[in-house]
Amino acid sequence: MGARTFLGPAAHRQFVHSRLICECLASIELAAREQANLRFIAWYEILSRAPASTRSSSKPFRVPFESTAVIPDGLFGLEYQTDRGNAYRFFALEVDRGTMPISRTDGTKTSYLAKLAGYREIVARRLHKQHWGISSLFVLTITTNRERLAEMLRAYEEQGPSPLFLFKAIDPNAFVVPRSELLLEPWERAGLPALSISKPD
Repeated sequence: MGARTFLGPAAHRQFVHSRLICECLASIELAAREQANLRFIAWYEILSRAPASTRSSSKPFRVPFESTAVIPDGLFGLEYQTDRGNAYRFFALEVDRGTMPISRTDGTKTSYLAKLAGYREIVARRLHKQHWGISSLFVLTITTNRERLAEMLRAYEEQGPSPLFLFKAIDPNAFVVPRSELLLEPWERAGLPALSISKPD
């Protein structure tokens, strides 16, 4: 069995953020194990099938393009067993603790929407296929309260909704136990119906 996280064994300056990433991924994986028709695909399995250039890179989860790059907080897939055969979805996870502005008037400064814009470019140019060898990429954002979630959805909808960008709010203190709702309950989308990642359609 491979390592469960690609955060690395060294101490982390943003310990709370790193812990939340692990708790979110563990919640989804444990919930998937309880579903007969689902299999969780961990990051190391994705990397083992990635192009050789990615496998040999010192930063295999960094997707560069033009003047910037995106590194997801987490990366995983789900394999669905269906009557039509197996289906797959792959997900980049972003955990937002409310420390970054959602948007800025100065486009040269960091914001959450700027990060999502990077993902939009990855999806539009299919860089996820080129870099990791995966067929799809959904972007999951987990934030810490409903108010910030509503603000995110409003701001993101103004940029033009995308079916591949999903959002959910959950109290960080709720991870006393694994949160199966990260897998089993629908995720919200800006300007579009909610989507359950536990189902292939």
